[in-house]
Amino acid sequence: NLYKIKEGKGKFCSKNCFTQWQIKFAKYDEESPNWKGGLTYLSKKIRATSKYISWKKLVLKRDDFQCVFCQSMERIEVDHIKPFFKIIQENEITTVRDSVLCKELFDINNGRTLCHICHVITPTYAIMTG
Repeated sequence: NLYKIKEGKGKFCSKNCFTQWQIKFAKYDEESPNWKGGLTYLSKKIRATSKYISWKKLVLKRDDFQCVFCQSMERIEVDHIKPFFKIIQENEITTVRDSVLCKELFDINNGRTLCHICHVITPTYAIMTG
């Protein structure tokens, strides 16, 4: 089976193959022809990558698509136990390419499935750096 990336945009043998292509050849930030002067925050760009989306799916699957605190299956979200922003800071991630290479950011053992209510009451909910 070939892993299709957006119709007409290319085919890769696997998600791993696509990720390796992204690391080596994809254009990020100012290099991209779609660059608009930094209008999109880095965290939003990282969360849109196939690697981040795959990480979320793995965490959800491991946790049986239910909140690890209350077992609810309503409004589930994936949370980094060690905060996303802290990993970005400590690993000095300044580009999407840096993030794709950061193993800590995509460690499923640092992820958990929470319902929105349980997520909001965590001490690190929505904490971001300036």
